[in-house]
Amino acid sequence: MKNEHASNTSGDASARAGEFFFSQPQTAAARTEESILRLFADDAPPSSSRPLPRTRHKLWELPINLHCPLIGTCLVDADLRKLSKRCGIAANGMSEYELHALFVNHCETRGTISQQLQKTLDERYAASIQRFAKAKTGPAVLALWQQALAEGRIQGSLWAAWTHPEADESVQVTVYGDLHMLSHHLGAQDRSERKRLVDLDAENAALRRESNDLKNRLETAHREKRRLESTLAERDDRIAHYESLEKSLAEAKDVERRNLALRERNDTLSERAATLEKRNTELRNRVGELEKALAQASIPRLFAADSLPEAGSADDETSPEGLVADSPLTHGCLAGLRILCIGGRPGLIDHYRRLVEESGGEFVHHDGGIEEHGGRIDDLMTGIDAVICQIRNVSHAAYYRVKAACKDRQLPCLFLESGGVTTFVRSLSKVARRDFSDSLLIRSLTAKDEDCRFAA
Repeated sequence: MKNEHASNTSGDASARAGEFFFSQPQTAAARTEESILRLFADDAPPSSSRPLPRTRHKLWELPINLHCPLIGTCLVDADLRKLSKRCGIAANGMSEYELHALFVNHCETRGTISQQLQKTLDERYAASIQRFAKAKTGPAVLALWQQALAEGRIQGSLWAAWTHPEADESVQVTVYGDLHMLSHHLGAQDRSERKRLVDLDAENAALRRESNDLKNRLETAHREKRRLESTLAERDDRIAHYESLEKSLAEAKDVERRNLALRERNDTLSERAATLEKRNTELRNRVGELEKALAQASIPRLFAADSLPEAGSADDETSPEGLVADSPLTHGCLAGLRILCIGGRPGLIDHYRRLVEESGGEFVHHDGGIEEHGGRIDDLMTGIDAVICQIRNVSHAAYYRVKAACKDRQLPCLFLESGGVTTFVRSLSKVARRDFSDSLLIRSLTAKDEDCRFAA
């Protein structure tokens, strides 16, 4: 009974389709549909003798005339070109139609290309296949197809409907007819949309021209506005400038009055400064003469036995606290030693030199960075046997340079707190006797001592 019912259903569907197709004029579409009917009715065995499949139809099992609309609807050109690479097809020079026709021809039989198409369509439209799997009869499949058609879900639903196990010739013809008429509707709609697009392009061009005209007019208005604003700003700037000039003129007159008073006061102060400078020069010359006279009077006594004054005496007002009497100098006691003197009182340098040379030594001098560059200290250290540095008459930089240079060269260095002749003589006596152990005269300068001296 089931086979008879299926045969009757299939026969009625084929008869209705045949009656419809043959009642229409023999157009190209009618001839195409007639060929599909012959494919379903003549080439296929009677439905009464063919059991319905229990598994989904494969691509190569579908009627040949379904392959073209199926491939064209479910796969776009990019999909086919991707598949062609996977199947080893050189599709670079093919047009879209040529590539489409190649894949349609390969759908007729089972092969590598048709199997790849089957796999691709199953994977892509798995959700639609699962949704159509709920249908257990042909009418149920058509109901799902009609719903999908109304909602615009064409691609996946077409593949799921045509490959459904219950999709017999009647279902496939109905789906094909819907798809065929949809293409007519889409073509008509496309023509209408193209005409509407042409109209919209014309309207858009007119609006664009109007918009450009408005933009030009607006830009002209903006330029005129900016010109007016610039003119107003220039006028305001000129007004502010004139007001500033008036204020500056009043201030200039006031400054001129004050400058006149200051010039008069400056002339008075300049006269007083000239008088004081002249007096200061006279006093400096007098101090220099007195220092030279004092040195000339002291040097003969310095070379006499037991003639050195005691520490803190009037002959050496700057000698360090705790200085004790040492042996006097004798002629030739330095025995050719080269003595580098750093700093010292400018008026006593010649006397220092005379003391060293009369004691048989060689005198080398650097002013301690007062006028000479401190870098010369390193050059002068060459061939020096001892260094005497008068720390109250040298710069900080020269002091640290002397200390570092003596440490590097292992040279004895006597740091004197007094620049007097008596202190210098005692230092020379120390050098002559190679005595550098008296910490009261020559201190070991730690960082704390240095800070104390220069702080003083």
